[in-house]
Amino acid sequence: MKRYALIFWLLILTIPLSAQMKRGLKGSYDVDSFPTISFVWNSPNPDVLNASQFVIIEKDSAIDFKLSVLPIDKNKIVEKSILILWEDMASHGGQSNFTREVLLRFFNETSLDTSDRFEVAVFDRKRNDTPLLTPLVGQFTGDVSRLTDAIEAHRNNGYQYASFSQSSDLYLAINDGLDLLKKEPVERVGVIVVVTAGLNMKAAGASTEMETVRQYAIRAGIPIYVLKYPLSGNTPEVNMLATSTFGLSSSTMEVATALENLTQQYKSMDDRLRGCDYRFTFTTTVERDGKLHPLQLMENRTRRNLPPFESPQMSFAQWLSIYWWIVVLGVLLVAGGIVGVVLLVKKKLKERDESARTVQEQMMREHEESERRNREMVEGLMREQESKQEAQERAAREAELMAEEARLTKLMQTKHLYPRLQCKAGDVGFAYSIDKVRTTIGRNADNDVAFAESNEHFDNSTVSGYHAEIIFNGAAFEVVNVSRSYTQGIIVNGQLCQRAALRSGDMIGLGEAIITFYV
Repeated sequence: MKRYALIFWLLILTIPLSAQMKRGLKGSYDVDSFPTISFVWNSPNPDVLNASQFVIIEKDSAIDFKLSVLPIDKNKIVEKSILILWEDMASHGGQSNFTREVLLRFFNETSLDTSDRFEVAVFDRKRNDTPLLTPLVGQFTGDVSRLTDAIEAHRNNGYQYASFSQSSDLYLAINDGLDLLKKEPVERVGVIVVVTAGLNMKAAGASTEMETVRQYAIRAGIPIYVLKYPLSGNTPEVNMLATSTFGLSSSTMEVATALENLTQQYKSMDDRLRGCDYRFTFTTTVERDGKLHPLQLMENRTRRNLPPFESPQMSFAQWLSIYWWIVVLGVLLVAGGIVGVVLLVKKKLKERDESARTVQEQMMREHEESERRNREMVEGLMREQESKQEAQERAAREAELMAEEARLTKLMQTKHLYPRLQCKAGDVGFAYSIDKVRTTIGRNADNDVAFAESNEHFDNSTVSGYHAEIIFNGAAFEVVNVSRSYTQGIIVNGQLCQRAALRSGDMIGLGEAIITFYV
């Protein structure tokens, strides 16, 4: 009864989640070929992952499995509730008119799915106890006329803030938007599209921090799409928020370009929201006992608890095939009584044979021990020789690297290549001149370019201890991402990349730090 009660509650807990997010285990486990088990898993990540990005854990240990990618039914309609967050700061210049024109043209010129519903909510900064979000319609609707009338009727309040005049409560607004989408029916998939300049107030409160909002969106299965209206000083955080929630991000001040980007984002939503289906097949280590056994799945280092699977009961034929030795033992016991008398007669002969066998076994052991010592001696000599050879090869490689670095250094000196880095950390700036082949950048003080201290407008924890390197390859200078925290890349001229050739005037973003490269 306990087992069936557990299954019942698991179904109760997973039905609302699977209805809203359409994620996780699809169907039930296939145990027909036990101990081989298979199941289908839907991932929210629209990119196709490989087996190295998954781990199946059974009995606290990772087990081997086979992975296959299943085709997604692209004809199935995805019913979406799309919340558009309109950041409308008076200090943002033309952003209000920019957003209004983009949204009006989007609703009037884009072919919308009839099953989709929209709401537009305006925000700037939290004041007193009034709600931060101001919904323009009051409910999610598919009526384009109501939406466009509400957008045309909205006017900016003209309020100017004395401090941080261009910063809004961006992440608090997204947090409130996630709460608003949770009130939608569970059969609808929530999506947030935020039009923002990307400047967030550093106010106290968990829901004002990007990481808190990001985790909330991931748990809720709600992607965040970003249409950035770029202003001086905005940070790349909002791009990371979109990427990590499996949304998309674009940046422009041109209405036509923004409309095209928003339209393309909308057209790709269904495919991205469907995620990817994977079939996992593995051989379990549990017995045929008819009990429930837990499983865990790690997807890109994110641990997820799977519903337990029930192993089938063991039939008598299966029991006999496993425990055949018990039957054999019974037969042997009966046979032993019959041959006991014969064994008693032959006891003396057996003792004599055992004595001879003992002497022979002793001689064999001595011979095997001698061979073992010889093998160990030969293996030791071989290891010593291999160690010497490896040391020689390592020394040769190091000499080759030193020679190459010396050649590149001399080339820099010959061509008078001494680029300059203009570094900005909040309201603190400093310069650094490159005079060697490899220049390290990061938070730790032993870097060539070190962002070792924070200030009022700069949090140096956003920069990794060893974040990036600028390398001269003989033809050009390149910036390379070496961060273990920002594995998705560094930002060069607004684009995420792992490695990029640098030209004079290029801007490099490392967390909240900005570096301008000049030759």
